[in-house]
Amino acid sequence: MALSIRVRLTGWYTALVALYLGIVSAGGYLFLAQSSLADVDEQLARAAATVATAMEFERNAGAADTVAIQSVVRGLQLPDVAVTVLDATTREAKPANRNPQRPVPLPEPSRRELDDSLDQAVRRAPAGADVNTFALEGPDVRVFTLPYVLGARPLIIGVARVLAAREELLEDARTRLLFALPLVLGLAALGGYWLAGKSLAPVAAMTERAREIGARNLHDRLPVRNPGDELGQLAQVLNDLLERMQHAFELQTRLVAEASHELRTPVAVISGESELALAREGRSEAELREALSVIRAESARLRAAIDDLFFLTRADAGEPVVRP
Repeated sequence: MALSIRVRLTGWYTALVALYLGIVSAGGYLFLAQSSLADVDEQLARAAATVATAMEFERNAGAADTVAIQSVVRGLQLPDVAVTVLDATTREAKPANRNPQRPVPLPEPSRRELDDSLDQAVRRAPAGADVNTFALEGPDVRVFTLPYVLGARPLIIGVARVLAAREELLEDARTRLLFALPLVLGLAALGGYWLAGKSLAPVAAMTERAREIGARNLHDRLPVRNPGDELGQLAQVLNDLLERMQHAFELQTRLVAEASHELRTPVAVISGESELALAREGRSEAELREALSVIRAESARLRAAIDDLFFLTRADAGEPVVRP
């Protein structure tokens, strides 16, 4: 079953809107994912800088390097962040906050995985600041490691944060998109269907008027709402076609009338002469010959008229005709 133009236009419009919304939604979701992860990395970098600043403060206050490190890792409390400081010389790691405040409670296995991930990250001894994501059974963990030299002692500062809040944010975004996209597409389909009907209204008007035009009202014309657009130009072309059809129909009607008049005269003469010749018996040969002569002349006239009509018929049909 062939679909109407209105339905097809609505389908194309809805498909284009769906493609546009899909691209925008995917781009927005990716931007949200990247920006939220960048925010986490920035917070971790600030936390690592805070740890380094606190150790420098303790050292400048007169504490030895080891005492400064122990003082900071024992007393430091950063919300939502776990901290470990690794002595790159002795390879001894001092975790500062093993039970950070987290957005969601973590089971004990996940807590151990968090600590193990942080310890593993600092023991890699990165040459520069590094960031990694560790997948746990629950939410993922983002770990930031920063090489730092306290006096002459090389250290690796590691800070980690559970990505539960970010995952909740992305889950909420996916849910909103899941419900919003079908709603927007439904509204777009309704709007496209209405716009298609509005755009095709002149076509419907022309169709209705063309259906009413017949042989008796060929003088009627299709409505032209906007002569400047394509539909207006189509209506004008069809009106020109109706004008030519009306002219051709009038010519045909006049031709039929004139042909009927031309044919009626010889037929009447032939009929009259034959009836007159047969009206009484005993007509002389001269009278009969005269009647036959009249009948023959009118027959020739009738044949000539028929030949002319046949010639015109072949010419109108587009056949090649030659008449000297």
